[in-house]
Amino acid sequence: MFGGIFLVAMGTFMLDIFKPSFLMKEHRFQYTKKKVGFFNSVIVGIVFGAGWSPCIGPIFGAIMYANIMYPTQTFFNIAAYSLGFCIPFIIMAFFISKTKLILKYSALFMKIGGVLMIIIGLMVFFDKMTFITIWGYQIQYFFEELSSK
Repeated sequence: MFGGIFLVAMGTFMLDIFKPSFLMKEHRFQYTKKKVGFFNSVIVGIVFGAGWSPCIGPIFGAIMYANIMYPTQTFFNIAAYSLGFCIPFIIMAFFISKTKLILKYSALFMKIGGVLMIIIGLMVFFDKMTFITIWGYQIQYFFEELSSK
């Protein structure tokens, strides 16, 4: 319930309807540039890994659990997970010079994301997330029917 309220609040924030002042502030640490070295790289890697672990941990855990159930699928599951994780970064590397195009439409992307967050927040609040699962199964069934023809 509180998650749904939070998602709706953040969606209204992305739509510029709700702008709390404490979220509109910026704080920076004062630091002097130092020479890049091995130790600094290790620290950046640790911080990056600590930030991403909560994001990838549950998904990777679910994949490993599926591998216990079907051990012959392990290679394919891990390969698909790895490709799905790295392909967006590789694609972005090729198109990083086109970021002006992305920035041109960033306000539109924020509005679309805000609307989606509000919709998902309302679904979480009213306990209707099963509709997304049903919709996913219908799409999966549709593609299975296409591939069998």
